[in-house]
Amino acid sequence: MKALIRLESKSWNQTDLAPGMQKRKLLERLKNNPKGATFAEIRTLLLQEGFHLDRVTGSHHIFKRPGITFAIPVHHNRVKSVYVKRVIELIEETKGKQ
Repeated sequence: MKALIRLESKSWNQTDLAPGMQKRKLLERLKNNPKGATFAEIRTLLLQEGFHLDRVTGSHHIFKRPGITFAIPVHHNRVKSVYVKRVIELIEETKGKQ
């Protein structure tokens, strides 16, 4: 009985999913609602795509990958929808080249 109670009290989060599924669900959610994006979500997507955080200059976080440099301004842990859309386009472009 104790095991059942403990199992029911466990909260669900995205880390319970397989990495590929987590990325796909996050990408779909951001496509549907780019205004609600946090920097942590965008950073997760970019790191999974092979980018690395090169430097932070003020509010601008600079991500790099061979041949691509991408700057994202972050204010209050939020990313404007225009940058979220650019990240999604960038990810979809790189998928098309593979």
